Amino acid sequence: DLLLIYVDQQALLKTFEKTVKERSSSWSEGFINYYTNQEYGLAHGLTGYEGTVKILEARKTLENDIVEQLNIKRVKVDNTSYNITQYECILEDILNENLIQVGR
Repeated sequence: DLLLIYVDQQALLKTFEKTVKERSSSWSEGFINYYTNQEYGLAHGLTGYEGTVKILEARKTLENDIVEQLNIKRVKVDNTSYNITQYECILEDILNENLIQVGR
């Protein structure tokens, strides 16, 4: 049996802002250039920081649609709080629950 664990971020803009602040400017520039210079960004005239956020929002919508259509067991985990201890416990519970079910 297959299991998809989809890590979700409810506050996409906040998450992106946090990541940009934590990483180097060269990382941010590379990330922004990568997304805005791909087909979707170019086709929609999206540039810079704001354009990247719009691309990430569109990607999230598409990913959610795809996940909902999959015919496999799936679990969404919200990591918006950035609480690594809580997140690890949630993942461990999911894995333990599904390993027990698969093994029997």
